[in-house]
Amino acid sequence: MKVLNKNSAIIIDAMGGDGAPNEILRASLNFALDHPRQEIILVGHSDRIKDFFKERMCPKNIKIKHSSQLITMDDTPVSSVIEKKNSSINIAMGLLMSGEGSAFLSAGNTGAIVAAVKLSRELQSASTRTALAIDLTAKNGRNIIMLDIGANIAAKTEHLVDNALLGEDFYRNIYRTKSPEVALLNIGTEETKGTREIKEAAEILKSKINFKGYIEPDTLFTEPCADVIITDGFTGNILLKTIEGLMAASGTSTELPEKLDYRQQGAALLLGADAVITIAHGKSDAKTFNKAIEKTLFYNSKFLVNFTA
Repeated sequence: MKVLNKNSAIIIDAMGGDGAPNEILRASLNFALDHPRQEIILVGHSDRIKDFFKERMCPKNIKIKHSSQLITMDDTPVSSVIEKKNSSINIAMGLLMSGEGSAFLSAGNTGAIVAAVKLSRELQSASTRTALAIDLTAKNGRNIIMLDIGANIAAKTEHLVDNALLGEDFYRNIYRTKSPEVALLNIGTEETKGTREIKEAAEILKSKINFKGYIEPDTLFTEPCADVIITDGFTGNILLKTIEGLMAASGTSTELPEKLDYRQQGAALLLGADAVITIAHGKSDAKTFNKAIEKTLFYNSKFLVNFTA
């Protein structure tokens, strides 16, 4: 990844997510007040944003950009991006490409965000793939990242290999580790286990990176054998949503690492784009979305330092 410009403004989709725009605006206001030197650009229907600020003073570090259309969670990703040129997602991507900001955060339609990146020559990196990654701290204190958690549901061999290369590069630059250890999520650690695609990817990765073999889900968050955990977007998303359901059923998250709770995690980073693009949970309330902005700020500062001259 390289960022397109040095303007560190964070562009926020005010219309994305179940709680939009009010929950997004509450979080943005609180963040702006806590970080008066950090510029925020809110993209959404200007009348609804201005209505929110009628009873609240809008900080000087918040700017508003109008969008007249909305891409919903039910919209088909590619067609909605093509047809809704004035949507908040498209307007935000345009701001990234024009250099008005270096990071974009949304709790909206993940597929549409991925499609917008793939349809843009300016935002698409040298990698032909995109993947959503989250960084976590395992129970034993090891920092790990896992991808893909939902950008692409396909599980072809080349996709898993691409995810591994994206994840290794991401981990190296975030944690300043020369040779991160990489493992594939699988149903067993034996070489004979897994789908054809997983086994083929493993053979390829042995000669490309510091490959540690397979990891099973039962040790993933307790004693992981690697820094970077690779899976396809379908499996990764199901895994996280299963954990989310277990937390909801138990009424507590104390038996699992706190960062596994999407309310604590904040946002995932979209790898494979030449800008910092983060995606928050669609159910994010103001407190959760505030954490998402903090995570975006963290990634933005890392990549501005590491990937620009």
